[in-house]
Amino acid sequence: MPDKNHPEGLVLDSLGQLLTDEREKAGLTRSDLASKTRVTVDQIAKMEEGRFAHLPPVYARGFLKTIAGAFNVDPELFLGEYRRLSGNREESPAKPLQNRYVGTDVLEESGSGLSYSLAVVVLILAVATTLFFLNPTFRGLAIEYLPFLGRLAGASAPASAQTPVAAKVSPKGQAAQLSATLAESPAKPAASPASAATETPPQPGGRLVLKAVKATWTQILIDDEGSKRFVYFQPGQSQAFDSQKSIALIVGDGQALRAEWNGQDLGFLGPQGPLELVFPPAKRAFN
Repeated sequence: MPDKNHPEGLVLDSLGQLLTDEREKAGLTRSDLASKTRVTVDQIAKMEEGRFAHLPPVYARGFLKTIAGAFNVDPELFLGEYRRLSGNREESPAKPLQNRYVGTDVLEESGSGLSYSLAVVVLILAVATTLFFLNPTFRGLAIEYLPFLGRLAGASAPASAQTPVAAKVSPKGQAAQLSATLAESPAKPAASPASAATETPPQPGGRLVLKAVKATWTQILIDDEGSKRFVYFQPGQSQAFDSQKSIALIVGDGQALRAEWNGQDLGFLGPQGPLELVFPPAKRAFN
């Protein structure tokens, strides 16, 4: 039994003797055992003398397990004797501290997921932007569903660009000016008072020729046919459109296209930027 009245406290003589017997059985000196276990010679001597009072139970059990490994014996040979002799010196295992903050693994996982999502969004935007500027079909669909994107397609124009002949349809004053311009004909002689009384308004329909001086796009509705045509113009390209009633346009840049209506040169369609036009001007533009 342990001597609890020993000057050094708890003494486990039988456990110390057991350690000594096993060491000698293994043919090891205390110095040999210290080299194999990294337990100091002084600690080994105290344990073999049964003096465990200086060791907290957790260290005592650790040393006993290490020494058992050096002897190639079951650690329970020493640990069971230690528990039996030490009585209430066994300590309950310490409860692990609970971190009240989010674990770093959780933060790293959420951070990597966010980075992946941002990378996917950036890639999608890059692909969409490339298609918008390089693929006319994709650009037409995008502008049809998101009209404000039409402003992105307009090319820049110098401030000294030619004064436009046609203007936006929505303001009443500009629409009236456009009507007057299209109605004029430089080859038409001045009408006499008698003929002025019998003069008729311009006939509906006609031919519209658009000539591009720089890249732009346009949507065209001919004779209210219900489906809009999207045309992407390259610099130097021209195209004619014939109608029986009217031609309505949405243009990406009024300074990118010149127009002829029924052979009459109208110059640039309008100011820089998107605008709506109709030919002849009495008709209404896109709804």
